[in-house]
Amino acid sequence: MNELIGVQYLRGIAALAVVYFHVLPRALGKASEDTFAVGLLSAGVDVFFVLSGFIIWLTTQRPGVTPGAWWRTRLIRVVPLYWFALLATLAFRFATGTGHIPNFVEGLKAFFFIPVAHSKDGQFYPFLIPGWTLNYEFFFYIVVGCTLFLRSSAQRLVALVLVFGTLIALRKFADTTSAIQFRMTSPLFLEFLAGIAVAIVRKRFANDTRVRFVIGLVSLAAAVAFATMISPKLFDAGPRTVYFGVPAALLVLGVICLEQQIRRLPVRPLKLLGDASYSLYLIHPLVIWPAEALLRRTVGQSAIAELVVVPAACIAVAILNFKFVEQPMLSAMRSRVVARPALAAA
Repeated sequence: MNELIGVQYLRGIAALAVVYFHVLPRALGKASEDTFAVGLLSAGVDVFFVLSGFIIWLTTQRPGVTPGAWWRTRLIRVVPLYWFALLATLAFRFATGTGHIPNFVEGLKAFFFIPVAHSKDGQFYPFLIPGWTLNYEFFFYIVVGCTLFLRSSAQRLVALVLVFGTLIALRKFADTTSAIQFRMTSPLFLEFLAGIAVAIVRKRFANDTRVRFVIGLVSLAAAVAFATMISPKLFDAGPRTVYFGVPAALLVLGVICLEQQIRRLPVRPLKLLGDASYSLYLIHPLVIWPAEALLRRTVGQSAIAELVVVPAACIAVAILNFKFVEQPMLSAMRSRVVARPALAAA
């Protein structure tokens, strides 16, 4: 599968949006976190979920794909860097004496992608907060991997809809004080299914450039209209899968359909940001606090400076981590795994 430039751009933008979602309340005050303008930045997570559904479905369409080889590629792509980020977080907190130190059970569950209640505040996220989204990602991989035992794509699609539809339907019977039951019955799984729908639409109109172009433009316009006119009204009461999930799905569909046009106007810095997006997403919580502290000691209290310097520091560290940790780590692990040629780039 050729690399989709639009997907990389979206990854970079989504990761940077999450960074600003965490930086803005620190610069403008905690109350700003409850506003729609700041909350909208957290929709970068919803974009990631839709993109994940899209990409994962494409990987299952490769000729000769097997559950074992597919699972290996997913584990290699997701686990090593996440474990590195967890260990780095623990090392940083022990060394500086700042931040929450998890108990043994909490730490163990974080490493094995098991939803857990934070031992300090009871919220359902691991001690490295971005890890809550990987709980969803990893479970999605488990279910998709199991469907690879089915023969056809149609059977796999029906199985995925049935599994996640059933889990979501069970939400009304779930114990919402249980981290596992709360996470595993979440409507957020609909966003992964939306990503699969995007992949199906892309395949359906693969050879019709004009239709894809029209769909792309209409989808982007609809995403903007929904996010600006409907999402703000639902923000305080509506489900996240609607006020953030719908525009995220439309945005991804629009960008995917306009891939041919996007390729004509390459933006190298944005491509690099997309390449380093996983590093940026996982590493930025470690960078925000020291960057902010250093800035305040040198420049003083300045919201504008904080909104420029701190995200820039996060991006710089993420790119370094991507080049000197993530890439070498992936190359080393992939070289030790014997994979089928059709899965080598998954």
